[in-house]
Amino acid sequence: MKAGRRIQNQTTATGQPSDNTDVDYRKLVAAIDNLESALALIDQNMRVLWHSEGIRKRKGRSVVGEKCHEAVFGSSIVCDNCLVRRTFETGEPQQGNLFVNVPDIGRLMLRVATSPVTTDEKGQVTQVLELIHNLTTIPTSEFELKKYKQLIDMSDDYMATLDESGRLLVINRKMVEDLGRSEDELIGRSWLDLVTESDRAKSRIMTEKARKFGIAADNIHLVRRDGTTIPTYASI
Repeated sequence: MKAGRRIQNQTTATGQPSDNTDVDYRKLVAAIDNLESALALIDQNMRVLWHSEGIRKRKGRSVVGEKCHEAVFGSSIVCDNCLVRRTFETGEPQQGNLFVNVPDIGRLMLRVATSPVTTDEKGQVTQVLELIHNLTTIPTSEFELKKYKQLIDMSDDYMATLDESGRLLVINRKMVEDLGRSEDELIGRSWLDLVTESDRAKSRIMTEKARKFGIAADNIHLVRRDGTTIPTYASI
């Protein structure tokens, strides 16, 4: 769109056309750029077609034409449980909290929402709008995680909190000690990394069931640092 273009044909709350709701495109973009959240328009090849100023400022350049997972998250592969990809597959809006490790920045907790924008003649989604909001710097979120950590550290059971992609956000002291690993080593890893190879497929099914139904449970074996295993009944 060219600078100065106006967005017209808006409607009122009653669904009737309004004569006073023309929006200058430049003002709309400026308003979007004032948001703390980042916005990006993604095509079926996961390439960025457009993005808000927030992404440009963080990267120091435009990332239009680059694959979103490479440009935004510094990953050579599509992110685990990518909500953009899920929107392309289902045609439905998606939202959730994701935990990602970004080069030169560190571990981030993000709130991501996606929505289909355009479709082809067959009804397949061709463009998806992705909204990314960084929760990492919100004190209430950090406070809640800290308080939760204090509570689960009192338990003799294994307890952990996962993000939308199945990565560990918080893990209690009992689990850390029995696995023979450090907390820093575990935080940010997929919980599937802690499961025996023979139980990986079963654990992936558990994860999908939990996303669909809200809960899932099964017998799985965790792997200690020394290679020995721990039989558990896991619920996620």
